[in-house]
Amino acid sequence: MTIKLIEEENIILISNEELNLENQNLTEFSLSTTLLEKLKVLLVSGNKLKSLPPEIQYYKNLVEIDLSHNNLETFPENVLLLKKLEILKINHNKFVFVPDLSNLTKLKQIIVDQIQYFHLPKTLNGKKLIVIDPISTQHHNSDEITVKIKKGNRKYPLGENFAHGDQKFLNLMNFKLKEIPPELFKFHSLETLILSRNNITILPTKIKELIKLKALAISYNRLFELPQSICQLRNLLMVHLNNNYLQQLPSDFSLLSNLELLSLESNQISQTKQLVERLSSLSNLHVLLLSNNPFDRKLDQEDFEVLSGLKSLSISNSQITDRAKKYLIEKHITLIIK
Repeated sequence: MTIKLIEEENIILISNEELNLENQNLTEFSLSTTLLEKLKVLLVSGNKLKSLPPEIQYYKNLVEIDLSHNNLETFPENVLLLKKLEILKINHNKFVFVPDLSNLTKLKQIIVDQIQYFHLPKTLNGKKLIVIDPISTQHHNSDEITVKIKKGNRKYPLGENFAHGDQKFLNLMNFKLKEIPPELFKFHSLETLILSRNNITILPTKIKELIKLKALAISYNRLFELPQSICQLRNLLMVHLNNNYLQQLPSDFSLLSNLELLSLESNQISQTKQLVERLSSLSNLHVLLLSNNPFDRKLDQEDFEVLSGLKSLSISNSQITDRAKKYLIEKHITLIIK
């Protein structure tokens, strides 16, 4: 349903200052110019909005906006131009990341869901963000901004090591993602990124923009290939790629010279010679997990002689020769046979 708001009689007004379009099944709407100076409260929750009308930025007297329970894919940037805004409700939309809200100097309260909360800073414009009960009517303190977290189906299993300000640690495990949110690649300070147990089919080439990344976990997804650009992440120390559908590693994988741990278990890698060639230059590779891949031959002693830094290997019994096992044991390399 689309609604075009041209005349004031077409809209639902509680008062001359409040516009209520909640639960109207709207996919888009536009605002009447007759409300330009009047409108203070805009309620559009419970619709199917993917974006807001661009003219909303001109409604400078808005003090409250409820955008909750819509289909907004990204945070509407034009809201940041509403400098009188005091209450902002954005919970239960499709977007994950909340941008810098410092332009909203009058902000007193923000309502988010669990995942959005972890993208808020600890302070904003010198005011502390204080989490309160969602049904609380707590009085606003002038040196605080209250945050209400609305729980729902979206879960964000984030640990205590999350760094609010510089976004060094991000856990999106088991979030039912089909693709990686594009906003994620703006967080250039990320050092640990966990995307395991989703339904991701493509790792975008923009992964290269996370230049500080040290640990990447994207296991238990639906990846069939990796972009060549992942090889530009020279700070990577750990990569978990197990339980996907990968058939090979990128040709420049050997550029990840700092890599210490690589998990490739339960993929579809068959070309044993190619795999060894692409790992052979990784002198810092200490832990390698290879079990449950359909290799075209068993790995032999020569294959492991080129892996000079190897300290631990996990592999299926049918994938390794007895000669290779003996060699690894003699070199005091931990061998885990599955």
